[in-house]
Amino acid sequence: MMFKRISIWLVIALSLSIAPVLAAERVALVIGNGSYRYSSQLPNPQKDASDVAHALRRLGFEVIQADNLDYGEMRRAFRAMDRKSLGADMAVIYYAGHGIEVDKTNYIVPVDAQLENDRSISYEAIPLDLALQAVAGATKLKLVIVDACRDNPFLTTMQRTDVSRSLGRGLASVEPTAGTLVVYSAKEGTVALDGASGTNSPFAAALLSHIEQPGLEINFLFRKVRDDVLKNTRHAQQPFTYGSLPAEQIYLIPPAGSKNAPERSDALDVARLQKELADIKRLLQQQQMQKPAATAAATSQNNSTTSLNTPIPTPKTSSQIWPDKKGAQNDSIYKAKFFTRNYNENWSLPNNLALGTIKELYADRVNYYGKLVSRNHIFLEKKRFAERWPDRIYAVRWESIQVTCNGYCEIEGIVDWYARSLPRGAHSSGAATVQLTLNSATNTIHSESSSVLDADRKTGTPSHIIQNWYRENDACRGGSGDRSATLEACERRDFISIRLKNFGWCYGRKGETGSQHRWHHCDTLSMR
Repeated sequence: MMFKRISIWLVIALSLSIAPVLAAERVALVIGNGSYRYSSQLPNPQKDASDVAHALRRLGFEVIQADNLDYGEMRRAFRAMDRKSLGADMAVIYYAGHGIEVDKTNYIVPVDAQLENDRSISYEAIPLDLALQAVAGATKLKLVIVDACRDNPFLTTMQRTDVSRSLGRGLASVEPTAGTLVVYSAKEGTVALDGASGTNSPFAAALLSHIEQPGLEINFLFRKVRDDVLKNTRHAQQPFTYGSLPAEQIYLIPPAGSKNAPERSDALDVARLQKELADIKRLLQQQQMQKPAATAAATSQNNSTTSLNTPIPTPKTSSQIWPDKKGAQNDSIYKAKFFTRNYNENWSLPNNLALGTIKELYADRVNYYGKLVSRNHIFLEKKRFAERWPDRIYAVRWESIQVTCNGYCEIEGIVDWYARSLPRGAHSSGAATVQLTLNSATNTIHSESSSVLDADRKTGTPSHIIQNWYRENDACRGGSGDRSATLEACERRDFISIRLKNFGWCYGRKGETGSQHRWHHCDTLSMR
């Protein structure tokens, strides 16, 4: 089984350049085992693991996430974590699933374990000590969270070959080395509740409600989790923390006013972004109407392209057609898709405009290329990139965007790009799969990652952008039966058209029929 690779991505613009690999300061392994093959299945570990993984990513962790692992897969996962934790500031393991204690030794149970007798445990289950070893390389925080104290399903079926061997209900206490914390969802000898199907377990729910609270020292974090679980289970379940940390206070999010605290700013929501982009585009339209048409024509005939710092005409924004899409403004998924589109269109504008709203699009601290960084850091990175590649076209493939929202929206899609630097004589064209985590309450970006699908630094042709235009043109001309969707496709096509023309590309030549029109570098026969 291949683990899902989670790269906390650098903003898609940076995928055009060869960026240095940044060592992850925070690493995590998250496992949810629920689909057991030979014992009772658990309904919620996968959801618990998924929600915890998303929270850790938002906190700047590079996360290995995997579900329903068998024995070999679990050992490989811990080995991978062992490598990643070496030299990291913080290393966290979260496990949700079955656990078992035999002779005061704790094990976590892979999904393929049969455990026919008490001698099988050493061969079919994973000692909890292996998890402790896997985080041992971290320098500041070594944390293992075990939501695996659910009632042992093997007690009634496991044959006893040695009557002196004890089989526990729940897990046994542990004594980790100094600097390590082990957190059980239920203290030793007791069992944890799994919660109703489709919800989080009581422990996971409490953890998620506090883990992203700013200024909460790690020990107090788990005290709050304990109190919530006790309250919500009417004292039927009590989490317990084992181990100790050094005197230094450790925070997942530093308190305001500390030297590591993020800056404060007002969050920018989608509606505000829409208004700002609409204002920018309206201004550009007005300026372009004042510009003599002869100047633009003469520039194109010189076989050069208009600078992106020259004002450009732009189409109307999607906010103008939202009223036709009933309920869309209250639809988090649609808003997230629209945010993604606007983000990339904004990044296509001249530098002074593109950089104008960058800071406000991000949370105070962002999981950015595997590191938890400030909004100012992102702005400086983007500014350096924009200066290196001053002319850019970015276009998201609308049909590729996949969104899931549960408080935060996880967004994944494909973005096509073309960028150039005339002074350096450099061009770059390609496509990338991008992932973005958007806080649907504040509409700010909390994490980004990307993976380049195709890149060409030699061609001066915006081939990927042109293919994107043809897709949108087909959707615009063919119609989808949904008036607003068709209008939006036309609008996306028109935005690309304007950017291509601004780069000196034309659609169709004189004397051609409509079916013969193609995008090409403008020449004297080009239709304008």
